[in-house]
Amino acid sequence: MKYIRSNTLNKMLFFLVLFFLGLMSASITHAETYTFVTKWGSSGSGHGEFNKPMGVAFNYVGDIYVIDNFNNRVQKFYSNDRFITTFGSIGSSSDEFNCPEIIAFDSRGNFYITDSMNARIKKYYSNNTFDTAWGSSGNGPGKFTLTTGLAIDSSNNIYVTDRSNNSIQKFNSTGNFITMWGSSGINNGQFSDPWRVAVDSFGNVYVADRGNNRVQKFDCNGNFITKWGSFGSNAGQFKGYFNYPIGIAVDKWDNVYVADTGNNRVQKFDCNGNFITMWGSTGRGNGQFVLPGDVAVDSMGIVYVADTGNDRIQKFANPAQTIHHMVNFVQGLATSGELNSVVADSLTFELANINKNLCIQESCLNIGNAKVAIDELKTFNHQIETYITTLALSPRSGQKLIDAANDIIVALDHHVK
Repeated sequence: MKYIRSNTLNKMLFFLVLFFLGLMSASITHAETYTFVTKWGSSGSGHGEFNKPMGVAFNYVGDIYVIDNFNNRVQKFYSNDRFITTFGSIGSSSDEFNCPEIIAFDSRGNFYITDSMNARIKKYYSNNTFDTAWGSSGNGPGKFTLTTGLAIDSSNNIYVTDRSNNSIQKFNSTGNFITMWGSSGINNGQFSDPWRVAVDSFGNVYVADRGNNRVQKFDCNGNFITKWGSFGSNAGQFKGYFNYPIGIAVDKWDNVYVADTGNNRVQKFDCNGNFITMWGSTGRGNGQFVLPGDVAVDSMGIVYVADTGNDRIQKFANPAQTIHHMVNFVQGLATSGELNSVVADSLTFELANINKNLCIQESCLNIGNAKVAIDELKTFNHQIETYITTLALSPRSGQKLIDAANDIIVALDHHVK
């Protein structure tokens, strides 16, 4: 009887925590603030140096791949920005590139790169070894003039933007052509210098239509759904206005992030184009950009921006939102059996307390309570380190929680200062 009562109380606690977090997250949507976490990179050709980084993406364990455009190579880093390896050089052979632009991963851990000036798509296995390539110069199916975007859906279909041909092409995972759409113009379904492309969880396709200063949304067959944006040349002018946007990304919750390149900022929208938030300005300081070329979002909601003109990668966090995503991650571990459900409920409760102390309401972070949240996050990280050892929580999952908490700590620390 005691066990039944205890189990019932645990369940009641769990649902109360989820209800509390639901209330908190409802207020978060009105006050999203992305804070600088860290940066790495400088101009050059050494390890960790870049010459116009144009693309950024993650593999399934959270390692970061950066397309180092003018150095004609790919660099790989741990999530803490520590260098791992690099591959590629100038040329047209299987292990060479000529102005690579963008990289994307499929569900099996394979990745694909747009080898722009070689007019081809290259596929690699998860261990960075070359698999195959397809494409040639031209304007028909399977032919390219200047590939600048690539995205992969949940079925491992591949979408490629060809900015010179003003078109989108769709292939299966082995490079077999499926369909294409687009032409030059300003009407729905037409493009003017399209760059990046992204896909949401429903298979809808979003295109940064650079020359038309807008985002266009299509279904997986290329049927037009909606569009948003128009020209706004002043940084901070008119939320949802763009100045030649290049980068676009969709997070796991189907929010859309746009690298508003000419305005040197990032804008965030929901999947229907409703404005949520924006950050950035022109410059070389933390949180400033010079012609950002790409944006990517990891599974915890941490945002990475290829700050192309500054030859660096910048990392940002929305502390309260990231904690909300961490809660979902913890409960997912419990559902999969990777983490004891009682422990998961306890961690969820701790995260709720941290979220409460961030004081997210209709306003920005409360500095005094942010200091409390930093201390609580440090304790939370210590708990996770213990659970990795004692409760068979996998090091990979535990490290993801630790890294996310550390990102929030640094972001809050910048906020407090």
